[in-house]
Amino acid sequence: MHTPRLNRRFAPRRVSFSSTVVYRPPDQRFEALAGKVASALESNEGGAAEQDFAAVRSAVLAQMPTAGTARYWLPIQVRRGMGRGARRSSREDELIYQILANGELSSFVSVSEDYTCISVTINIHMESVSVDGVIALGHSSNGRRCTQVIPLTIGSDEHEVHCLHEAHARIAHELGLDMPGSTANHFRCVEIREVGSRTRAMDVLNRYPCELYGMLYADEGWRHVGLDTARAALAEAWGTRRFIRAMASGDACLMVNLRSAEYSRSQHRYFTSFFESGPAYFQHEYRLAALEHGPFLAIELATYRKCIVDELDGRFGKDSSGESASDRGPRVLSGVRARSYRRSRHRSLAEGMRRLQMHPSTALSSLDTMVEKACGLPAREEYLGRLLRAYEAEEQINYTYRANGLIAALTWINVLIALIAAVATVAIRF
Repeated sequence: MHTPRLNRRFAPRRVSFSSTVVYRPPDQRFEALAGKVASALESNEGGAAEQDFAAVRSAVLAQMPTAGTARYWLPIQVRRGMGRGARRSSREDELIYQILANGELSSFVSVSEDYTCISVTINIHMESVSVDGVIALGHSSNGRRCTQVIPLTIGSDEHEVHCLHEAHARIAHELGLDMPGSTANHFRCVEIREVGSRTRAMDVLNRYPCELYGMLYADEGWRHVGLDTARAALAEAWGTRRFIRAMASGDACLMVNLRSAEYSRSQHRYFTSFFESGPAYFQHEYRLAALEHGPFLAIELATYRKCIVDELDGRFGKDSSGESASDRGPRVLSGVRARSYRRSRHRSLAEGMRRLQMHPSTALSSLDTMVEKACGLPAREEYLGRLLRAYEAEEQINYTYRANGLIAALTWINVLIALIAAVATVAIRF
């Protein structure tokens, strides 16, 4: 294993970081909860995040399954100064506060009717930040607390939190998203828009694999990761332009996006040569991490689908004895209540699988596939597919038994009628 050289200075600029928590309430509660969110937030102005999504609607990204999801804007900012009762802490403890205070914050709530999910995103755009700073944000979004209090104003309310995870919890509680019986999941995105004078994303991946590895995995030990390990982790990079590469792993996505002014001008010249005007998409300066080119939308879709898989896996993956239904195989259940229960579970599982498979293919399906593979979704969906087929086979066996039983009963009835008729004939003769 090679030891990476650390004398190369990696100084990314125009970096965005977003943390999103997705909630999937019980189906019967979704409509009322979605209405509550819309009523509470629909009058808010969106600022930079709203402009980002407006620009996306003019591009091919509008075809992605979650591009049309309803978004509601939630004002958020760091109040200057220390929180009440906060004590002076070490430089490391103040890191999160300094990043949040010096960055540009935005927040929004997304409501997906197709997947009955509601998600909360907090985004931070920073003109400059270290690798360790981005990793610290990842730890903060996972719940690691700072001793330094972060004073936030969310909407019109003032809060004091110790991490981004707490900020999410406060928002969820205010909107009623943390109700019992709901499924929760999360993801984070990082985007780097400038690395010195470099214009090719692969140059950055080849030059700074360990740094990018640390940012993707939120791994504070990136300085001790071997080059082979880091490069292997970044090998499945996606991109349709030389200046972009996106990578995903589990619940995270990292995009290096070195879009130049020349590219924007080139796209503008093309569209104005044939049409009245060029799409705003190519000129817009995005703040939301990984929205341009689609990685944010891809991992958002994957996380919505992961919530459905989590719910189905929890409901159908194990029976009361702890034995998985796919291992158990088809089993004939007797009794009207048992048959009704089995049919109800079969319908619920079939409906869940239908939701998982309903998203259409788009020009960016390869991006969706890369992200879903990194999230481990294909294997889990295949397991649920086997479970559904087991239910269907079991139902077919039960149908065969019922049909055979009915035929046997009719046969015996016919025999009995024939016997009675024979007896009656003999009786009449005598």
